This record gives sequence, structure tokens and C-alpha cells, in this order.
Amino acid sequence: MGHLLKSCPAIFLGIVFQSLCLVVDTYCVSYFSAQDVAAVSAVFTLLLLTSVFSQVFSSGGIACLAPIIGSKDKAGFLKAAADALNFSLIIMVAYLVLIALCSGTYLKAIATDSHVNAISKHYLLFFLPALVLPLPIAAMSAFFRASGMLSAPVGALLVMIVINIVLAPCLTFGWLISYPLGVVGTAIASSVSNIVGLAILFALYIRGHDSLISLVQIPSRETVFSISRAGIPASGEILIMFVVGAIIYSLVSPYGADAQAGLGIGARTLQLLFWPALSAAFATAPIVGQNHGIKHKENILKSINYGIIITSISTCIGMILIIFLGYVFINAISADENIEKYAITYMKIKALSFLPLGISMVVSNALQALGRSGLSFGAAASQMLLFGALLAFQSAVSSLSFVSLSIVEVFSYACQAILSLHLLRSAIRRLDY
Repeated sequence: MGHLLKSCPAIFLGIVFQSLCLVVDTYCVSYFSAQDVAAVSAVFTLLLLTSVFSQVFSSGGIACLAPIIGSKDKAGFLKAAADALNFSLIIMVAYLVLIALCSGTYLKAIATDSHVNAISKHYLLFFLPALVLPLPIAAMSAFFRASGMLSAPVGALLVMIVINIVLAPCLTFGWLISYPLGVVGTAIASSVSNIVGLAILFALYIRGHDSLISLVQIPSRETVFSISRAGIPASGEILIMFVVGAIIYSLVSPYGADAQAGLGIGARTLQLLFWPALSAAFATAPIVGQNHGIKHKENILKSINYGIIITSISTCIGMILIIFLGYVFINAISADENIEKYAITYMKIKALSFLPLGISMVVSNALQALGRSGLSFGAAASQMLLFGALLAFQSAVSSLSFVSLSIVEVFSYACQAILSLHLLRSAIRRLDY
């Protein structure tokens, strides 16, 4: 448990700071109309899709680079690192094309009306750098993490967060500048912070290479395959979360901009309290992976059990805070009674999923560390299928309400946790040591 607890604070602080950025952005936007909040929340759903691609280079990059640096092959390591960066740039361009071709249709599908759709499209134009730059940032962060130089990515992340938190209110409300930019100010703040973070990491990154010319190369098949093999299964679960989130957001649209705004604000507030509670879940993976490498089954079981216990305690604390004090968080962000009503209702029901989601996250990280990412992806896919089936059944029996939609989501997450535990038990039994 000691190793697990030592790893938690750094992960906890990183998640808290990242969550604060979204909360600050939501807080600034909440001063405007419900349509503005709904439009920005619609664009924020795309951040999960960004996380899908980023996770490929974060997890896949480390899995590809760590063995090379362990073999003391510096030249091979630098070449593979350059391949990873160039691969991320290629995918970034492809992602930009995807956004250009499909974002209009996607935003129109989940918007409550044409006005919200127009605002979301305008906001997206200024938010684009914040959507696509995390890909090369993840690739370069993997280079530093594989090298054991954690200060570089952590330092860049802190600079990005501070810039975003300071710039967002200044640009939105016109502090220190002559002209307030409105909701677009938060988009510009996020984009500027990502540009600065990318510049810092790249300046540190090129120190290890002989010249910029050595970075310009076509990624080798071996590196692309190595990154994809480890990164794609790890990002699959986030893709499912994106799909489920998009479905929920679109189904809420008939209830109007107030409901979507409440859902967006509620989701951001939940994220602030939920994701930090998962610090132990994220810390479980490297500890399980190390013990799996030395074939120490007893320590693997202990690490997983401790991870579940710590995560269960922290998620239950977060759940209690939301159920009994959720209105305090919402009142601090929004003054609109209708938005508050939807936000508090969603938060109180969704908070019930904290415990099963936390358990599923511990199991998912453990399965990935054991090389069984397919099992965790299967559990997440099962949750999405069950969620869709229950929604279809509910819609056929009676009209789908805002409350019943949230209850169905919580139930599907509880079933995912049960299935995940069963799959983990099966995977451990099959260990050949």
C-alpha cells in the first residue's frame, strides 16, 4: 500500500489542476446565457475524442520507448521518439480533417436549436488548437516519461494550467484589456495555453537531438505498429465514454438549452470531484505491471485490493459531498435557477455511479498492466451496449425523462463494474506463475 499511496499525490494534483481548467472555463461561460453554456458544453464533449487520440501516444509511446531506453540504445531511442512525434503530427492533421468534415453535422445533431449550433461552431474555431495540440504534446511527454524526466511534462502542464486560469477571465470579461471577448475568451485562453505548453516541451525535446533535420522523417512501420498495438486498446474505453456522452447530450436536447447547460455544468463539477478520487486507480497500473514483470502474483493481488479499497473510500466521499453539498458547488458557478435544477438533479443521480466507475477504473488499469487490455475494453463496450438497449426499451415503454436517462446510465456502470471484476478474476487465474 505504501508504494500506492506515494504515487497518488502527484497524480492527484495533476488531475485536480486539469479539472480546474474546465471548471474555470465553465464558470466564466456561466455568466452568459443558457444557450452560450449549452454551446460551449457541446464543444467540450469533443475533448473526450481528443483524449482518445492522446491516449494512443501517451500509453503507446511509453510502451514503445521504455524497452528501447532500457536496452541502452540511445540512437534507436531518439529515432523511435522522432517517429512517435511525426506519427502524432500525421494523426493530428487527420484529426483536423475529421473535425472540418464532421463537426458541423455532430454539433447540429446535439444542439437544441440553430442559435446554439451557431455559437458552438463559432466557439470551435477558436478552440481548435486546444483540441488537436494535445496529440504532439502527449507524444513528447511520453518521450520524457520513458526517459525518467518527469519534471518536463509536469512543469509544462503547470504552466499551461496557470496560463489558462489567468487568461480565461481576463479575456472573457475584459479584465486588463479594453474589450471583453465573451465566451470566445475561454476558447482563446485554452488554445494559447496549449500553444505555450507545446513550445516549452518542444524546446526541451530538441535538446536531445543533433538538429531539427533529424526530427523530420517518415515514421517507421515498427514504431507505428508498436505505438498502435499498446495505445489503441487503452484509448478504446475513452472512445466508448465519448460515444455514451454524446448520446446523453443529444437525448437531453429536447428539454432545451437549460437542460444541456445544466448537464454541462454538472458534468464539469462532477469531474472536479470524481477524477481526483481515481488517483489510486491510475497509480495501480505501474505497480501491477512491475509485479507482473517479476511474476509476483501475491503482490499483484495486494496492489489491486488496495487500489479498490482506496478508490472506494475516496469515491464514496465524493459521492456524499455531491449528494449533500452539490447545490453549494452549483450555486458558486451558476445563478440561473433552471440550469441549477437540471445540474443538481443530474449530479445527485450520477454521483451514485462514482463507486462502480471507480472500481471499473482500477480493474481496467490492472488489466492493461497485465497485458489484457482487450478484456477491459470488452467490459466498457458491454456497458455501452447495455446502456443503448435499456434506452431503447425505456423509450418503447414510456417517454424518456431527464431523470430516467440518468438512472439508466448509473445502472449500466454498475453492471460494468461487476463484469470487470469477473474478467479480472479470470485473468489472474490464468497467470502461469
